[in-house]
Amino acid sequence: MSAMGLLGCANRLQGINSANSENRTVLGLASLEEEDKALAELLVMKPVQLLGVARLKDFPGAPNYNSIAKGDECERVWVLKSETLGATQDYQLVLFEDADKHRSQLRKYAGKKVFINGLMWRAHTGHHHTPFLITVKSVTSQAR
Repeated sequence: MSAMGLLGCANRLQGINSANSENRTVLGLASLEEEDKALAELLVMKPVQLLGVARLKDFPGAPNYNSIAKGDECERVWVLKSETLGATQDYQLVLFEDADKHRSQLRKYAGKKVFINGLMWRAHTGHHHTPFLITVKSVTSQAR
């Protein structure tokens, strides 16, 4: 999610908490408390350091998010394939701060093992192609 998207979620969460603290049945929703919790969970970012192999991967985008071959846009993203406790997991990498530097490092180490330090959070839009994403803070080679 973009910084603006996170800001929008934060503002929406703040607005729900302040404007609807007395009346939790606004807009035909049975309970905005559940929506508050869901929005808050999306905003939880957990610091992580993962070891894995970074690579570029293509995913289908708009309009249908089903098939590039059938006309959906190609969304090319960096993905870290990491093995933790015997299970392999893909994490979409999000580049904000020092994006050019991190992009250059990922290109240099593509297909090799790297440590990714960053903030992990849950996917929640069609542009998020793995269950969890990592906003990258640093990229380092395993062979230091």
